Amino acid sequence: MTVPVVGPAVPDPARPGWDAVQALAVDVWAWRRVQAPRSRDDIPRQERPAGWAPDFSAAGVAAARARRQELHDRWTVVDLAGADTATRVDHALLGSVLARVRWELDVLRSPERDPSFWVDQALGPVFDALLQPPPFGPERVARLAHLLAVVPDQVATARAQLTGAQAELAQVALGMLEDVGTRLRTAIGALPVDGLDAGPAADALDAFAGWLADELPGMAPFEPVGRAAFEDFLRQVALAPESVDWMVTVAEAEFARAVTMEAVATAAAAGVPEPALPADVAAHCADEAAAEAQVRRWYDEKGLLTVPAWTGRYLFAPRPPWLAPLVGMGVTDDLLGPSRLGQDPVSYAPDPAPDLPFFYRANMLDPRLGVAHEGVHALQLTWSATHPDPVRRQYYDSQPNEGIAFYDEEMLLDSGLWADAPHSRVVVARFLRLRALRVLLDVGLATGSMSIAEATAMLAQRVPVDEETAHEEASFFAGTPGQALTYLVGKVQIQRLLADVVAAQGGTVDLRAFHGRLWLEGNVPVALQRWELLGVEPQL
Repeated sequence: MTVPVVGPAVPDPARPGWDAVQALAVDVWAWRRVQAPRSRDDIPRQERPAGWAPDFSAAGVAAARARRQELHDRWTVVDLAGADTATRVDHALLGSVLARVRWELDVLRSPERDPSFWVDQALGPVFDALLQPPPFGPERVARLAHLLAVVPDQVATARAQLTGAQAELAQVALGMLEDVGTRLRTAIGALPVDGLDAGPAADALDAFAGWLADELPGMAPFEPVGRAAFEDFLRQVALAPESVDWMVTVAEAEFARAVTMEAVATAAAAGVPEPALPADVAAHCADEAAAEAQVRRWYDEKGLLTVPAWTGRYLFAPRPPWLAPLVGMGVTDDLLGPSRLGQDPVSYAPDPAPDLPFFYRANMLDPRLGVAHEGVHALQLTWSATHPDPVRRQYYDSQPNEGIAFYDEEMLLDSGLWADAPHSRVVVARFLRLRALRVLLDVGLATGSMSIAEATAMLAQRVPVDEETAHEEASFFAGTPGQALTYLVGKVQIQRLLADVVAAQGGTVDLRAFHGRLWLEGNVPVALQRWELLGVEPQL
């Protein structure tokens, strides 16, 4: 058996079922680009049409439910008789998209129960529009003006829709809204353009914070989705055939391995001075550019991966003054989109300081740590956006995406990238420890066996990470069940797939070909990649 380097062929009406699946996909993606909620996660980036704004009003939610049902009815009657595996995989991907909409609207019910969801919808699009580096041309300024103008309406809709707001999720929102009016005015005022008025949006967000604070004492406590719904999500949305119990068992074993790895790495680093902080953010950005080039060379020299020459470089840049006041609204990375392929993705770095949060501190220690994860997102998402199959260019699920990035970290560790950096090996082990614990907190928060406070304490004490990072992670994952486990579960799925490919090929594997296909197919759940590579249809 030889691992194919690329995915299925471009659309071919002669393939049974292919034309019907592709026609459905056109309608699904056109609708989802408008309907999908804005998220703080850095994977489901959407390029929205001009004049877009989130619509989760009562009428908007009702219309979304109706449209989802219409598209689902079409999905169920697609004739797959005689269809090949690639067509069946694409059909499964579209089913996953439609199942995700039902999960969002009917299970999570975020517009009704999660005030932080509304902060994401009101202020999040403004933050996202600020991520792309200058220039701020007329079209971009007009988009920002529109997004600012709709904030008051979003806040008014939030107050009408939050009929079952839950206290812990409201506290997350209040943390996001702390001094928000001043911060938004500062951010917009720092832009190198004139004519943008942040006042009405800032006032509306301040008023929303005040309203939440007044309503907080009467809110119901956080309510988990429950085990049955969580298992349905994993099978129908994430397309993961593994059981929750399997995931917990793997996480506990990986946590023990991480603790052992960290203990050994810490002993090896004893007596070795920790690298000094860069002199300033410009020096940090220069260090990262050199690190990114080194990692690209490493892939090639070690026979791990051939990075397409046309892809842009993942580079750090100083955090601009219009973005700094809104940090916390999302990942400060500009990971591009289909219309900007080939440009350089940018991650905005803070000024060096001894008390930076966990991940920023790690990047200051060794920028290769960021290149090995967020840099992989930038590369993989760009690469997948060129897939010959339109369905796979646009599908997203964090499990394969985060799994690939986490897999990359350990692959680079195993291949010796950090042989010259004993303190970086300690950090990689700590990353592994964190991602193992994320599975436990994800399952615990979703099934109700763990509170947000308990999840925060677990991360702070058992990784350990700073209290700010721990609370931010626990709060985000409470409102987005199924996301925290993607890192470790996705990584282990990839490792099992590679092991089975090696066995099927008689004990050898072309890692360049395997990884090239994996990066290109990186939006596709690993269980479906296994189906195409090994002929093992997942039992979902």
